[in-house]
Amino acid sequence: MAWHIRGESYACCSCSVGCPCAVGKMETAGSDGCSAVQIMEIHAGEIKGTDVSGARVAAVVDWPGALMAGNGTGRLYFDVETSPEQRSALEDLIRGKLDGVFSRIPALVPNVLPSKVAPIRKVAGSQGTSIQVGEFGQAVVKPMRSPEGGPVRLQGVGGFRDEVMLATGNGSWWRDPELRMWQGGGYAEQNEFDWRG
Repeated sequence: MAWHIRGESYACCSCSVGCPCAVGKMETAGSDGCSAVQIMEIHAGEIKGTDVSGARVAAVVDWPGALMAGNGTGRLYFDVETSPEQRSALEDLIRGKLDGVFSRIPALVPNVLPSKVAPIRKVAGSQGTSIQVGEFGQAVVKPMRSPEGGPVRLQGVGGFRDEVMLATGNGSWWRDPELRMWQGGGYAEQNEFDWRG
C-alpha cells in the first residue's frame, strides 16, 4: 500500500441543487460551466512514508462544461500548518500521480496552476459547517435532511466518489484572480472518506 488517508470532505460549486455532475452527466444546464471547491481535512494518513495526519487542503477547479467532460483548470491551497513534506506528498496524490481514487484527476483537470498556502479555518455548528480559505474563498455546507430527519445521501457520485451526504452551499464563494470568480449556486456535499491505493 503506497498511501492511505482518512478524514472528512466538504464540497460546493456554482451549480444549483440537482448538480448534473453528481450523476455523471457530461454537460451543464447553463453555458458558464462549473466551478467547485473540495476541502479535505485529513484525520489520519500516510503517503509513501510521509505522515499527513492533520493536514487540510482545498482543491478548486473551473470546468468549461461539466466535471465529467474534463478540461478543467485547478489549483491546490494548503493550510499554513501543513509542512512542506506533507504538501509535496498530497500534491502528488491529488494530482493523480499515485493509484486510487485520484487517478482520474489528470483527465478531468489537465491544467494545474501552482499551489498556494493560506490559513484554512473550519467552524462547525448544528446547522452546518463554514470553511474559510484565507482571502481566497469560503465554503458553506449545510446538510439536507429527509422528512424523517435523517441525512439525504447519494452513492457512487460522479462515477468515482464514495457515498456523500447532500447539502446546500448558499453563501459559498471563490475569488482567486487567476481562476473564475464564483458564488455558490446552492449545491454542496459532505462525506467521510477512507481511501487507499
